Formats: sequence, C-alpha cells, structure tokens
Amino acid sequence: MPSQGTPRGSTTRLHGLDSYITEPADGRSIEGVVVVVSDAFGWEFENTRLLADHYADKGGYRVIVPDFLGGVALPPSTVESLRGFFGGSLLSKAWSAIWLLLSWIPFMVYHNLLRRTSLTSTVATFFSAVSHGPEAMRGLPVFAAGFSWGGRYALSLASMPNPPVKAVFVAHPSHVTVPDDLARLAVPVSFALAKEDHALGGDKRIAEVERVVGKSAAKCEVKKYSAGHSFCVRADFTGKDTSAQADEAEDQAVEWFRSHSA
Repeated sequence: MPSQGTPRGSTTRLHGLDSYITEPADGRSIEGVVVVVSDAFGWEFENTRLLADHYADKGGYRVIVPDFLGGVALPPSTVESLRGFFGGSLLSKAWSAIWLLLSWIPFMVYHNLLRRTSLTSTVATFFSAVSHGPEAMRGLPVFAAGFSWGGRYALSLASMPNPPVKAVFVAHPSHVTVPDDLARLAVPVSFALAKEDHALGGDKRIAEVERVVGKSAAKCEVKKYSAGHSFCVRADFTGKDTSAQADEAEDQAVEWFRSHSA
C-alpha cells in the first residue's frame, strides 16, 4: 500500500484548519492552487501527501491538504481490513468485519450523519478563503481534487451558485447520489471512476454518471479504470497492484487543471 518516498511539504494552520502545503521541488513559478479534499484517512495519510507532492511537481501547483475531518480520521490499517473484507477468505472476512465495526462505523456515524451539513459549509468556506487569500496571489486559479469520502464535497463546490473553483477532479467518490449530486454542475469536472469500486463503480453505474454529466452545462469528462476503490491514493481495496492506473489518474488531474487555467 505505501507510496514510495517521503512527503516534503510543511504543515501550518490555514484559515482555521491544520493543513499540509507543498510546492514544486524545482522552485518554479506557481501556476495555480489545488486544494485536496481527502478520503477518510485524512490529511496526515502519507499517500495523500505524496500525491500532493506529485501534483505540485507535475503541474507547478501550490497544493493544500486541509484537515477537513477535524482530526477524526480512519487509521491507515483500515485499508488492510477492507481488503480482507472484500477479497479475503471467510475467516479473513470475519476478522476484518470486526475491525471495520470498531473503526469504520463510528467514523461514518460522526461524519456522514452528525457533521454532513456542517462539513459542506466548512469545505465551501475554506475554498472561498483560499480563492480570496494570499494562497491565490496574482489571481491564480483555484482547483479542487476530491477522493473517496471527499469526492462528494468536492462535487458540492462545483454546484454552488458562485463556485470558488475553476475546475474539479473527483476520484472514486463515495456517498454520491446520482443524478441529484451531479445535476447542477456549474464548473468543469473530471471523474476518475473505478470499474471494481463498491461505492460508485461497475459499468451500469458509471454509464449512469456519463449520461447525467453528458447533459450538464459544464464541460465534464469521465475516465474508467480497471481498479478498485481508493486506487488513486495507492490504497486499492482489492489488493491489486494498480500503480499504473494511479499514475495515469495523476496525469488526468494535472492535465484537467492545466486545460482550465486560463
């Protein structure tokens, strides 16, 4: 599961949230700002921070990973439990189910039931502050990248009356209602969907997403990958090696942001 390397960015308090911030390693000029709405493993997940570093280097971006979860994130060990539950033996499924009950269920209740409305507001407020703050100096474009749990909140930005972002990239989003969450997109959205995703995958559901966004007033794209949930942060729940797909999705995001920088 772990990515190669060590995150090189810094941490700070930004607009009221702890945040990881990284920029191009070669010191070149910043071309835009990417704010990551992380998955359930949160802003400290090493794979997410390394992905932020990759975005910074490949696109010339200042990348920010805020703690939208308020310190209540799933431990990285949950990935192995999920892999055991979805693809292991009967015994493995049983043990994994126990661990998931102890970690995943409390997370879901807290964030998806108790904080869902307030989180949408928190995400929108943070993005608005960034788009009007020094992070976007010189009128730099601001983009959103949402993964898994964070995908729904990144999509909510694209549906705001006055979106604080120029474009959005969403990878294997969860808890997304189709067509409702996709019906009012006002800025371009690029989707990286996994065919083996238990959340929003499979040919039928992906085709439904394509149908809905195809009618959107905003320019959108949908790319399908032979992978499972969380492959973009190199934590594919199927346990398969999907490094090549993760690399391709990185490029997809960077090219999408680059094409909407003007």
